[in-house]
Amino acid sequence: MFIPYKADLVFNRIPFLTIIVSIVCIAIYIQQVENESLLVTETQSYCDQNTSRGFQRTLKTIKLSCPEFLLQIRLSESEPKEEIQDYIFETQSARTSIGGQEYFESFLTEAYEQYILKVPDHYLTDQLTYKPETWYISNMITSAFAHGSWSHVIGNLFFFLAFSAAVEIILGLFWYSYAFLLLAVGTNVFYSLYTLMEVNPAPTLGLSGVVMGMMGLFVYFLPKTKIKMIFFIIVFFKRFMVPAWILVGIYFGLDVYTLLDSGMGGVNLIAHISGAAIGFFMGYFLFKSKKQFLKEQQ
Repeated sequence: MFIPYKADLVFNRIPFLTIIVSIVCIAIYIQQVENESLLVTETQSYCDQNTSRGFQRTLKTIKLSCPEFLLQIRLSESEPKEEIQDYIFETQSARTSIGGQEYFESFLTEAYEQYILKVPDHYLTDQLTYKPETWYISNMITSAFAHGSWSHVIGNLFFFLAFSAAVEIILGLFWYSYAFLLLAVGTNVFYSLYTLMEVNPAPTLGLSGVVMGMMGLFVYFLPKTKIKMIFFIIVFFKRFMVPAWILVGIYFGLDVYTLLDSGMGGVNLIAHISGAAIGFFMGYFLFKSKKQFLKEQQ
């Protein structure tokens, strides 16, 4: 695995905003984990007190416990009706029993709707996530700070710290903040446009679109600057350096190839690709004077 961790530069000041964003991402993910734990507890309590024998028998038919069934639907990216239909389709006894598929679907749907009414919808990750069909600018921004796992947040922050610190120092606090927000909004606008024809587009979260944008800006300003990398396999690791334009070009090319070859999968490649493009062209059209200043200092 190859991980960038620092640009081969000496900074003349501390990149405060880059550090603050990283801390906020970690703090928010800790809150997401704690919030999900609370939701699990409340769901278990609901199942202990409020489920009927008929519901329990139905759950045995589809081979799930009450908390498993309710939480899997609630935390799924798909619509509840689709999830319930999938459970029934995968369970032959539910499809072939008296009443058939429609009976089980209506019974489970009603049980899930009662659960939603009694256990408040305060799932933090869902509140922060951006749903592309909504076009909510607030969630375009909040989704950049939320993540789906520890590996997700830590992986993004390695790349973010490696590239964003230099960009912040070049742009200054105001223009760096402007660039960050423009990338957060812009990448999600492109994602919404990409998913216009989809019936139930997947929601998105994570800093990766902004990270790719910072990589694009970095390449515009400092294409030949080398990035310190770590390569490791299990216990073996080695440090080396790669010019920024080569490294960013490889990641950008891989994302484009993957999107064309096999589609999005579980990764928002549209945010990656649009982020890198927005970042580079933002530098070209808005920050030429900054690049000229850098040349004069060399």
